[in-house]
Amino acid sequence: MLTNLNEDFAPITSTAVLINASLERVQAWQTERERTRPERERDRPERERSRPTTLTALTGGLRDMLPRLGPLTGPITMRRLWVQTRNPEWSVYFAGSTRGTEYHAQGALHGYCHHLQVHGLEISSSPHTLRRNGTGRPGNMVFEIHDSAGDGTRVIAAQVGDGDRWVFTNIGRVRPFERTEAYGARRIRDRLSGEMIADYCAALGLFPFEEDFYGPRGLLLEQVPESYLPHFDPKDLVQKSLAEVQFELGIVPGTPAEPSGRGSSRGRPPSRPARPVLPPTASSTPSSPAALLLGGRYAPTTEAIGFVRADLETTARALAS
Repeated sequence: MLTNLNEDFAPITSTAVLINASLERVQAWQTERERTRPERERDRPERERSRPTTLTALTGGLRDMLPRLGPLTGPITMRRLWVQTRNPEWSVYFAGSTRGTEYHAQGALHGYCHHLQVHGLEISSSPHTLRRNGTGRPGNMVFEIHDSAGDGTRVIAAQVGDGDRWVFTNIGRVRPFERTEAYGARRIRDRLSGEMIADYCAALGLFPFEEDFYGPRGLLLEQVPESYLPHFDPKDLVQKSLAEVQFELGIVPGTPAEPSGRGSSRGRPPSRPARPVLPPTASSTPSSPAALLLGGRYAPTTEAIGFVRADLETTARALAS
C-alpha cells in the first residue's frame, strides 16, 4: 500500500497535517505568539498556560529534517516540525511523539486553521498490521478537510476500531474529484486507500506522498520538560529512538507491512511482517506497546492517561486563545 516515505519514518509520517499557509506565515504567527505569551497568559491558572517554545529554522529535505524530532517523547511531546512544500502556499506539520503525529493532528489542524483563518487537511495512511500478541498497528486511512474555522467539513475514513473491526466514516459534501464508487466496496478496508488519498490531494495541487514535495526549509518547535513543573515530573518523560518505536509497532522501514486480516484481496492469507532489527545504540529490550484500541488509535498506557489528557487539553486551550 502507498505510505509516506515508504514507512522509513513511520509512525511520525503515517499522519500529516497540511494547512493553506506559507511557512513564513506560520513562523511569523509562532514568533508573535511566543513574544506575547507572558502578557497574554498572565491571569491564567499556571496549569493552563502554554509552555515556552524555541523556534529553530531548518534547511534540507524531509529526510534531513525529520531526525530533528528525535528522541521521540511521551506522554508529553517536546518537539514539533513545520515543513515548507513546493506549493509555497502550503505547509506540513509533524509531531515527535512516541505515538506518532496522529495523536496531535486534530488539535494542530483545528488550532492553526482557526488562528490563521485558512483551510487544512489531515491525511493518514497506515496498514493494518495489528496482531493478537499486541504488536503492529490498527489500520488507519483518513482524508479530512477543515475550513477556516477549524471545523471538519469533509471526512472520509476507513479505520480499525474496537474489536478489530473496520469502521467507515463518510461525512460532509462530496468533492468532484472523489471516487465515490469505492465507498460501496464490500470490505471497508477497500473503500479508501493510500492511492485514493494521494489522488484526492493531487486534485488540490498537493503531493504529500512524493519526497520532493517537501522542503527546502522547515521550522522546529521545541520545549523542555522542566517547563511543565510542577504538574509533570521530567523524570517521568519517556524518550525513545525512532528505531525503538518502530520495533515495538512492528514497522519495517522501507518495506510497508502486508496488511493483516483474514486474507488479502487475492484470497491469500497475509504474511506476517518481519520484525525490524534494532541498531546497537537502541535498547535491546523495549517495552511492549499498549494493545488497546480506541477508534483505530492506540490508547496510552494507564499511567500516562492523566498526563496525556492534560497535555492535549492544555494545547487545545492554548491554540484556542
